[in-house]
Amino acid sequence: MLARRARSLLAVGLAAAAAQAACGAGDEGPTPSDRVRDATSAYLGALENSRWARACALMTSGARRELEEARGSCVGALRGGAALPADQLASAYREVAGATVRIHGRRAAIGPLGDFPQPLRLESVRGRWLIDG
Repeated sequence: MLARRARSLLAVGLAAAAAQAACGAGDEGPTPSDRVRDATSAYLGALENSRWARACALMTSGARRELEEARGSCVGALRGGAALPADQLASAYREVAGATVRIHGRRAAIGPLGDFPQPLRLESVRGRWLIDG
C-alpha cells in the first residue's frame, strides 16, 4: 500500500515537472530591455504615487547627489517639485511598454517618454538598472 502511494506521488510529481518544463520551454526570462522597462516603470510609479524614498532608492548615487545639491535631499527635492506632475508621470508610465530601449554595456536609455524631452538614462549597478537622469 505504501509503495503504491509513493509511486502515485512520484508519477504526479513527474507529470507536474513535465508540464512545467513544457510551459517554460523557450522562456528564458526577462531580456535586458525588459529589465530596463521594469526599472523605469517602478521609478515612474513611485513618483506618481509620491513614494519619494522609493523613487530615490531606484536612482544611482550620482543622480541622487544632483538632487541633493539642488535641494538638500533627494526626498526633499522630489517632494518639493523636482518630479513632473502626476498626470505627466502617468502619461510617461503608459508609454514604457512600447518605448525604444537602447543598451550600451552598463548604460541604457529609454524613450523619450511623455513630456520628458530626452530619453531617460539608466545605469546597471550591481546587476540592477537604476535611473541615472
